[in-house]
Amino acid sequence: MTVDNIFAPSTSFTFANSNSTKNSYALITNFTITLTREEYGVTLHQVNTDGNGDSRSYATLFVPYDLRQADDFTKAYYVTTVDNGSVKLTETNNEGRDIPKNTAVVLINSQGSTYAAFSIVDGLSSVVEQNVNLLKGTLTGTTINLSENSLQYSLGRRKEGNVYIAGFYHTGNSSFSLGANRAYLDLSGISAPCFGYDLLPDENTTGIHEVRNIKEEVRMDAWYTLDGRRINGMPTSKGIYIHSGKKIIIR
Repeated sequence: MTVDNIFAPSTSFTFANSNSTKNSYALITNFTITLTREEYGVTLHQVNTDGNGDSRSYATLFVPYDLRQADDFTKAYYVTTVDNGSVKLTETNNEGRDIPKNTAVVLINSQGSTYAAFSIVDGLSSVVEQNVNLLKGTLTGTTINLSENSLQYSLGRRKEGNVYIAGFYHTGNSSFSLGANRAYLDLSGISAPCFGYDLLPDENTTGIHEVRNIKEEVRMDAWYTLDGRRINGMPTSKGIYIHSGKKIIIR
């Protein structure tokens, strides 16, 4: 996800004085009107571009401004609940259009648009405390742990058959760089590690569901260093590695 700079284009109109009295009116002085628009733009990423599977687009966002979306297609969600392997999304106020400042959210555009523009506003009410929201945001670039045994997950996609599915997943990287004004899912102290969570395209009951089988099918045969780096095949160097969920010593 890329966050564009704030921009405030302005247009000025200057009216000069006039001696005309036609139709009994006249501009009596010089004055200028300046129209200013403050807008915050976000780039979203479409999961599938070939018309198959989920065609929506996604991004995460965390900014120190109150924002309001003008269209009916981009909605913001926060996360507070994990129950029976499912992480539930909750719309922000105004049917998901309002994003209070310092609120980490995931954005979903139902039309697959790759850009969403927000107006910068003031006075939005908070919808969730930062320590309650399971989405954690960063105003500057940061590093998160996306190794197999971590409870932090980054927005991404996984392939199933011929289609991609969006969600929050591990990458196997214990030192993953997350850009500024983005957010990640943090389930520390809440659930056991898994490969990740799918974002379901169901418009009626939006939620994220745990991908229980991915870890078993894809990762059980993989080898990792202790710092979470995945390696190709069985290691030939001496050391301690992770394989099939166990520590293996290569002598």
